[in-house]
Amino acid sequence: MIRFFIILFLLLQTLMANEINFDIFYDHNTTNEEVNKELDKLLLVLDKNPNLINKEFGEYNERIFSFFIINSKVGNTGKFDFERLEKVLKFRPDLNYNMYKIDNSSPLHMAIALGFDHEIKNAISEDEILRLMEILVKNGANVTAKELLVTAYSSDKFEIFKYLLDSKIRDTSRIMLSIAADIAIFIGHNGLSVQRKKTQNSKEREFVKTDKFKNFYEDKIKFLEEALKFIKLSEFNSKEIETFIIINSILDNEKAIKILLDNGLCKLAKICDFSIETAKHYNSKKILKLLKDMK
Repeated sequence: MIRFFIILFLLLQTLMANEINFDIFYDHNTTNEEVNKELDKLLLVLDKNPNLINKEFGEYNERIFSFFIINSKVGNTGKFDFERLEKVLKFRPDLNYNMYKIDNSSPLHMAIALGFDHEIKNAISEDEILRLMEILVKNGANVTAKELLVTAYSSDKFEIFKYLLDSKIRDTSRIMLSIAADIAIFIGHNGLSVQRKKTQNSKEREFVKTDKFKNFYEDKIKFLEEALKFIKLSEFNSKEIETFIIINSILDNEKAIKILLDNGLCKLAKICDFSIETAKHYNSKKILKLLKDMK
């Protein structure tokens, strides 16, 4: 009799494992009702075997919890299923794993990035994502994980960026570098170029005066301005600051350098000297005047 129940249990476990169909969650043709059905199946599997909550499946180490926040229903509706989310959280999943076998792809990182994909039918609002993030943090997600701020910047999530700063996140990794890179890419997309070896940049500097550039720049620089309300300039990576200075010196974009000056650039002697030498190299007259007046 005992042997019979052991065999029955193993058969049930095999059947339940075979019923886990993760592919359906990625299929844009899957209906919301089908997603609900599959999520309920996952909850049933966990009811029978709670130890599966942190098990990794397949070549991408997928976990059951992932599909309660990433599925085609979220893309179709722009909403999370908080009712089912609360149910799966009762199984106490680890919320600090990397979802796709790459660094910085935890549920928190992925929550921030959700909605950035322009193929999603309905945009996911920042309020919706903030609600999800607060639930994740309440249930053990590490809000001090690396590169959350730059993930919010890269996903153009300003309210989430502010929420993270309010939550005492101080990891500035790649923020200034990303802003500098985005400026250079934007210039390139408009038929111009930003190159370190190029010292004649009159066309690029004329473009900087246009409303098109100003609107783009203001949308990006507000992230740095907000970060500097909480984080000292000296806490940013010096190489990233230098890259930021180079890009804006090429463009003679004195507004960007003024932000640094207002936040103690010339208290950082080496970087201050670097900004002067860089402005001289590119003959950035507006920046040189600003540095002379401010120093």
